Amino acid sequence: MKISRGQIVSVCPKCVHLDRATKEDYANTLHAGVSKAMDDITGQIKSIYFYVVSTIMVIALLFVATYLVVRCNSSFRHHNNDSHLRSFHRRSAPADVVDATSLVNSKKLYAEEPDRRATKLIALDLGVTDVHYVFISDSWPSWMSMCSLESAVSAVGDNGRVNVFLVNGTKTDHQKQKSVELLASLEGLSATYGNRLNVVNVDLEECLDCSPFRGLNLDGRTALAKFVVELVLLWQFGGTVLDAGVVAVHGHVYRASGTAVEYDHQEISSPIACHDFIYNAMLCTKDFIIDAKKPFGTKSGRWIMDKTVKVFRYATKDVRPLNERVVCKNGVVTDYCYYVEADHVEYYDTSYVHSFCPVVWNTSQVPA
Repeated sequence: MKISRGQIVSVCPKCVHLDRATKEDYANTLHAGVSKAMDDITGQIKSIYFYVVSTIMVIALLFVATYLVVRCNSSFRHHNNDSHLRSFHRRSAPADVVDATSLVNSKKLYAEEPDRRATKLIALDLGVTDVHYVFISDSWPSWMSMCSLESAVSAVGDNGRVNVFLVNGTKTDHQKQKSVELLASLEGLSATYGNRLNVVNVDLEECLDCSPFRGLNLDGRTALAKFVVELVLLWQFGGTVLDAGVVAVHGHVYRASGTAVEYDHQEISSPIACHDFIYNAMLCTKDFIIDAKKPFGTKSGRWIMDKTVKVFRYATKDVRPLNERVVCKNGVVTDYCYYVEADHVEYYDTSYVHSFCPVVWNTSQVPA
């Protein structure tokens, strides 16, 4: 059958109409599907957002709660410590201070007691004008060190006292030459100079417990242990530590004034307690101990102090080397110096140094 053009035209619009309707239905269906998918995704995003925000809020609350608990505990401990220290200061006589005569009678040096914490040092009535000497587990110190001690006790006058710390906790070599009995020397000095002399017993480990040196092993390193304890004392109280090789020859002890620490290998003097430089010197000393590449020599203390100045960039208003005129040169006593380095003449019986320590000079020596 022959189909005319008009018939084709009459059919095509209907076909075209049907095709458009199908496309619109498809578009509507697609739009509905997309809208539903977007709604589902939006719902999921809202759920995730709510979960994340809730989690963050819970974590934040936990942090805040933890901070408050720690803060409360810290305040409680601080209050207890303050109460403890206040009760300690109310004691009329700290348990660590002993009389030299009672030491002789009891024959007990470097006593070990369970309640000798470093915090007990705070209760001691020591000041920035005091001079500190440290003896490490040594019942027979050198004659020179005791002569230095007596010269300081004689020179300190009424402006301060000399504190002798008997530190137990590490081994020391017995002196081979010109030694004196520590008990007999302290008894003689106490009888002669009275209240100018304090004797304090303390354990090494407990002495260092509240310092950067806590837990360090100094066994067998007597010179280093002595230097470490001296720094702890200067940090706690201020004051002056003298090398055992110097003797006060003009009836005066040199003390730093103002705000600056003054130091050399013969003397360290801090005009205040808790000086920032002394604490940083302890940190540098701790590095020296941990490094342990070289022994602690006679001038290692000066090297550590110089390093502390350099590392922490201290100005002269905070710390400076000891004036060179403080120590007499070459053992020659002049009008302006305070001390003479007498270690090179200690074995001469006719040495002028003996006149500055008559009590020690008359003390019995180690039998040959």
